[in-house]
Parts: sequence; structure tokens; C-alpha cells
Amino acid sequence: MSAQVTFGYFDYAIPPAIGVTTGLRWYKVQNKWEKYRYNDLQIWAVFLGIGFGQMHDKDGNKSFRFKTGVGFFGYLTYDYTTSFDIAKHNIGFIGVLPLPLFLLTGNMPMH
Repeated sequence: MSAQVTFGYFDYAIPPAIGVTTGLRWYKVQNKWEKYRYNDLQIWAVFLGIGFGQMHDKDGNKSFRFKTGVGFFGYLTYDYTTSFDIAKHNIGFIGVLPLPLFLLTGNMPMH
């Protein structure tokens, strides 16, 4: 299980979207839940994307992280990691809820 937030830039006229992501992932090892946090740089061309980043466990150990996905508002994802007590290859599904900044601030963009 994981949760993440991505802060990024997307222009409908000039894809792809570029973002910086921070997140937490919980995983089970020998019937005990562990977690790590991660930071990624991601590039998404609407229907597919790729990201690279770093994971950090509770002891401060760092590991490389690679992620890719395909979809729209819901993405089938694949990620690869080089360390920790988790599987190196992971397949998952994420839901996406884009929140444009002008919706949060009430300022419509001018054209």
C-alpha cells in the first residue's frame, strides 16, 4: 500500500507533465508491517510515464527507485527497487486525482 503527492506542471498545449513526488509505502515482512518513504522525479505524457527517485527506510538507508505506468486517471504501474526487504519488481494500480492550482486558489488562468 502506498500514498503519494505529486507537485507538477502540466500544459495541455505542451505535454508531458513534469512533477516531483513524495510518498510513503507500507509493506509486510514476516507478518510485520514496515514502511519507507520515497521521492521521485516523474515525467508523464498523459497516458504513460516514467519516474526515477530514491527510497529511504526508517534507519536512513537509501535505495534507487524506478517507476513506470500506463493509463488515465487510473494507472497500471511497475516499479523496481535495488534494496530493502521487499520484492525488487512490483506491479500495482494507482488512482489519480489532478487538482489544478486555479481550482484551489480561485484564480482562473488568463488566455
